[in-house]
Amino acid sequence: MPTPELDLVAFKPGDNTLLIIEVKSYLDSPGVKYEDACKTYNSLNGRYKLFSYERYRQIVTRRLLDLFTRDGLVTGGVTVQYVLVAGKVYRSDEPRIRAYFEQRGWVLVGPSEVADSIRALAKKRWEDSVPMMVVKILNQNPPVLT
Repeated sequence: MPTPELDLVAFKPGDNTLLIIEVKSYLDSPGVKYEDACKTYNSLNGRYKLFSYERYRQIVTRRLLDLFTRDGLVTGGVTVQYVLVAGKVYRSDEPRIRAYFEQRGWVLVGPSEVADSIRALAKKRWEDSVPMMVVKILNQNPPVLT
């Protein structure tokens, strides 16, 4: 198995949840398609390996938990949550992808939720950081977020 490539791993200590997050912008393409995001494989063929190949998901999850536990970053009883953040979703596929993910206990963060989060962050007070500066600039030009 090749070395896994994860976009983002986060921990919510309040409810002891480890989030494994795949991020797809696809802004210059048709977007995340249902057929790609919700197809199951028994090999590493899929585009969304974390969601489409169960053995890969299990190995990556087990290894992350082992590493994070060893380093004292998490303790026992951790809940793992798989998340796909999509900057663009193909035509009307979002409800189908969302329903498929909900059946499996996964989370889809769609384009409107991404835009809403950026707008909410832009309303917060200034912080001297590149992400905050980008959000503030984007918020001054709302058509970018639509």
